[in-house]
Amino acid sequence: MRTGSDRARGFTLFEVMVALAIFAIVAIACLNSYSTNLTVAARARDTQTAVILARARASELLAHPDSAEESEGTFDAPYEAYRWRLSFSDAVRDETEGTTFLFGHLSVEGPSASFDLVIPLVKEEKDAGT
Repeated sequence: MRTGSDRARGFTLFEVMVALAIFAIVAIACLNSYSTNLTVAARARDTQTAVILARARASELLAHPDSAEESEGTFDAPYEAYRWRLSFSDAVRDETEGTTFLFGHLSVEGPSASFDLVIPLVKEEKDAGT
């Protein structure tokens, strides 16, 4: 004959199934959170890379503003997945005494992020007679 203390030694099948169900719910929530964190981290990495590449391209343009013209292209290895596009707005173009002031719009697009940068440029017109 069984006593009450004999029954308390083990778990019933129902208790085990409830525990497994709770564990499964918690595990799914954790995996979903982990997946979201990986996606956000990848997007942050791509955004940071796009910002760095845009600043590098802007530095090149600011160093040689006379050669700046509307163009587009890709970056060198290992950043082939990133594209850049440079355009100028006629709405802010101002020509004064042989000097042109204009704003360039540099757009860098990556796998999961993009970055836009406005670049003020001053172009000096070279006189042919001087």
